[in-house]
Amino acid sequence: MAGSTGRTAAWRAGVWGVLGTFAPALVDLSTSGWFGAGDLRGLLLFTLPLLLVLVVSGIALARKLAQRPRRAGLVIGGTVGMGIGFLWTLANALLLGPWFAAWSFPVLLCWTTGGALSLAAAATSRPGTGWRRVAVESVPYLFVAMVALYIYRPAVVHLRHDQHLTLVYGRIGPSGAGPAVDDSRELLIPGEKELLARAAIGGSVEVVGGHAANTTQQPRARILVLLRRPVDRVYRLLQPDATTVLYVQEDTGFRRYPTGREGPVGSRGRVVSGRARSQRNAILG
Repeated sequence: MAGSTGRTAAWRAGVWGVLGTFAPALVDLSTSGWFGAGDLRGLLLFTLPLLLVLVVSGIALARKLAQRPRRAGLVIGGTVGMGIGFLWTLANALLLGPWFAAWSFPVLLCWTTGGALSLAAAATSRPGTGWRRVAVESVPYLFVAMVALYIYRPAVVHLRHDQHLTLVYGRIGPSGAGPAVDDSRELLIPGEKELLARAAIGGSVEVVGGHAANTTQQPRARILVLLRRPVDRVYRLLQPDATTVLYVQEDTGFRRYPTGREGPVGSRGRVVSGRARSQRNAILG
C-alpha cells in the first residue's frame, strides 16, 4: 500500500510540477508576442533539479498525510511547495546574479506555482488515483495558476511603482538652422511636437535617439531630454508618473516642462551623466 501511494505521489508531483511551472510562463509569453521564448530552455534546465526535490518531498508528504483528509493535504502540500519554489527562485537569483533580471517571464511565479501544485497533488494522492482524476483536477488547478499569473504582475507593478518608461533625447541648435523639430527617426509620438513648441526652447531641435525600459506594458511614461551642450556633471531627473515630461538643459541645470499638476513626477529618477564628449553621445542611463 505504501509503495502504491509513493508511486502515485511521484508521478502526480512530477506532472503537476511541470504543468504548474510552464503554464504561467507560456501564458506570459503569449501576451508579449512570444518575445523571450528562448528562455524556456533555461527554465527547463533549472526546473529539472527542482522536480527531483518536489518528487522526493511529495512522496514523503503523501505517506505522512495518507490518513488525513484531502483538504489537509491541499493546504499543507500547497504551502510547503510554495516555500520550496520561493527558495528555489532565491537560489537561482544568487546563482545568476545580475543575469537573473534577464528572465523574460516571472520565474518566481512559475516555480512557486509549480511547487504548490506539485506538492498539493502529491499530498492528496491515494492508491488507485489514475489519469482520469488528473484530467478532472486539471481544471481547478490550472485555473488557480492562471489567476495567480494575472494577479502577480499588476501586484508587482503596484508595489514597485513600475512603469513602461521611454527616454527620448535630442540636441538644441540655433534657430533657423533647420526645421523647428527634426524627428527623422520618428521617435516622437503625437502631441510631443506641440509640447516642444509650448516649452519656449529658443532654438531648433534634432531628435537623436532613445530607448525604453519595458519590464511592464502599463502604465506608460516618457521623458524627453534636450541638450544644448555636453554635460559636465551627473544630473538626476525625476520620472513622470504615467505621463510625458520634457527636460531642457539650461545654464543652471535642467528645466522641467510642464510643471505642477500638468506634469506629475515620482520619487525615482533617471541619470544624465557628464562623461560625454558631445551632445550626440551623451550618456543617458
